[in-house]
This record gives sequence, C-alpha cells and structure tokens, in this order.
Amino acid sequence: MPHNNKRDVLWKRLMSLVSDKEGFRSMLFDLNFIMNKPLGIEFENVNQWLEQAHDHINNLFEISLTDKIKKTFNHAS
Repeated sequence: MPHNNKRDVLWKRLMSLVSDKEGFRSMLFDLNFIMNKPLGIEFENVNQWLEQAHDHINNLFEISLTDKIKKTFNHAS
C-alpha cells in the first residue's frame, strides 16, 4: 500500500503456520512500514516519520481485526 506519493509503503503479510497444539490454528500477521525512497526525509523529521509509521501500522492492525478475534483477545487478557 503506497503512502505519501509512493515515498512510503505499508507492507502486510498474513500466513498460516503449523500449530504446536492440536486443534489450534497459528497465524502470522506481519506489518511493516518502510521508506521506499532513499533520503526521503530530512534527519530532523525522523521522529515525526516514525510516529506516522506507527500510526499507520496501528490503524491497519485495528481495522484488520474481526469482532470474533477481538473477543478472543479480550477473553485472553
């Protein structure tokens, strides 16, 4: 998913994994926000970029969760 005129890319991957426990499913949901262009920002703006990257990852994670999985996470905590 390109962001900021294709300077940044939000990369996502969902994979099924072999579970250690019988009757359970294991999944890998991997999210990465990368700068696609070398020297895309000034050094002074690195903290702002990191905050934006973190926000993009959190937003994608939140909208990816179904109600069923949210209930599972709430039950486990």
